[in-house]
Amino acid sequence: MKTNKRNVMFLVVAIFMITTLTISAVGIGILNWDFRSGTSSDYKINENGLTYGSAAFSTSYEEEPDLIGAVGVDGTIGYVYKEDLRGPQPKTPEEAVALMTSLDRNGGIRSIPLYKEDGKTVIGEFIIGGGERKEWTEATKEEESPSR
Repeated sequence: MKTNKRNVMFLVVAIFMITTLTISAVGIGILNWDFRSGTSSDYKINENGLTYGSAAFSTSYEEEPDLIGAVGVDGTIGYVYKEDLRGPQPKTPEEAVALMTSLDRNGGIRSIPLYKEDGKTVIGEFIIGGGERKEWTEATKEEESPSR
């Protein structure tokens, strides 16, 4: 009897996960109006030679289009440069500390321009960050570990 309950529970969890992933994939397609398979050959190219579209199915930074579809803070649909989205990449530990200090000063939020598909005309602002941060300590570790 226990085996049957365990199998049923496993089946319910598996169905839930598959359903959730399917709904998420459909949602990504709906939100990214330029739904593509994610390969560079599928991206549109603007008059400036830049690729643009959704990066939803890109498996690496190199596969992403130059301009990635995004929704600005006021709901405007546009594109952000993948370099802007990624942000500055520190080359030394000192640069990493300076970058983190800068982000801390701004509440973990940074703003980048939102462009038309031409990659030149700024049409809004896209915000990155702002989620809740929690410092990791031994006390946090105890709080988040399951009760035994």
